[in-house]
Amino acid sequence: MTALQRKIDIQQRTKNSIAKKLEKLNSKNKTFLINVNGFFGHVKINVPVPIRTNTQIKNKVSELPMFIISAHGENIGNLHISRKSYREGIPIIEEKRDGHLFETSQDNQWVVHSAPICSLVCPSKYDDPFLNYLTNDTSSVKNILFSKHPNRLFKNICFGPNKPTYKTPSFTLPGMPYPRKQYWFYDSPESENSYNWNMGVYPIFNSHKALSKLYDKDYIYRNTKPHDMKNRIFNEKAIEELNWRGHSDLLKKYEKLTKVIHDSLPNYNKKTKKWSDGNSISQKTIMNIMGPGIYIALSCSPFINKNDFNTPIDKDVVNSTAEKFIEEVSKTNLKVWGDYYLQKRLSRRINGKYKQEIFVDQKATKSGYKNTGIKMSKRGRIICRKRSYDPDYISPKEDSSSSESQSSWSSSSEEED
Repeated sequence: MTALQRKIDIQQRTKNSIAKKLEKLNSKNKTFLINVNGFFGHVKINVPVPIRTNTQIKNKVSELPMFIISAHGENIGNLHISRKSYREGIPIIEEKRDGHLFETSQDNQWVVHSAPICSLVCPSKYDDPFLNYLTNDTSSVKNILFSKHPNRLFKNICFGPNKPTYKTPSFTLPGMPYPRKQYWFYDSPESENSYNWNMGVYPIFNSHKALSKLYDKDYIYRNTKPHDMKNRIFNEKAIEELNWRGHSDLLKKYEKLTKVIHDSLPNYNKKTKKWSDGNSISQKTIMNIMGPGIYIALSCSPFINKNDFNTPIDKDVVNSTAEKFIEEVSKTNLKVWGDYYLQKRLSRRINGKYKQEIFVDQKATKSGYKNTGIKMSKRGRIICRKRSYDPDYISPKEDSSSSESQSSWSSSSEEED
């Protein structure tokens, strides 16, 4: 992209942006300071966080089942910039109809999203040791979870060049909010003709050796026929090989969930020789079917906003605000979880953390000083790299091919003063 083309792109990004017209640096109560491509200011978020009162939490959890969710996943919302923004003089983010950002766990339901917001889970050699630990030693797993340090159960590691901006996984007690999440248990056969990791919901209700591998580093499986995708789902193996004695009611629920997963897979039309689109399954659906339990999701956590925007800046501002909000709720949940089990001590021998490999979501909104070249000092003054926040200045370095990964818009030069 030439300097002239980039300057034209900058101008187009700013045109008719609601957020840009309301860009303010004065601090407001209950706002986030958002720093994304093309915007630097405070944003108010008007999204309710649902919390159910009078929920039941069992004191005895030894017989509580665990469910491991292995699938593609994403956090979703339907958010926009409110019409009230102009009246208050600041961008206000709110939900559209059916646009809720959070769900609420029910009685005796614990939710763990291992991957922080905006991170991608990479199926790797670390997955099977973790699954083996979850299945082999359920009492130790629950001792860690039902303690003031539930995050000792696993450790996220990142081998990529960039470290995740958001680092807090979601630990949700019964009655508390968790990010609205959906899963899909397949890869498109038209784009992926093979796979080396399996999908499904794995039930654990007593200690045993893991029956399935989450990741197979030695073998590649075909993903071209309808039965290939069904074979990828490990639910049937769990139905056939687990000892369900004394758990007949749970088995009926699990068979129902397995059918829902199978029905969500793409179908092949022999006449047209084309695949239909598959369907996603929400975490709420899984939890409504299976009922009480501990739900541990080993899936990616990008944020996807279902609402369309006229300008890239408005989209970036809304997405970044939602991501910050999910991170704040996750931090609060972890603190409340720890406070609830504050008096429970961990055994000294329970110190090991099982790893999960994650990557930064490269499609996520680029934000922060590293990407935009501007930040606010502790004294409230603007700090910026040399003229990098001036749209009228195009440096030779930014005109290189690598500039696409940098900020493609910069705010007005008046704000440097």
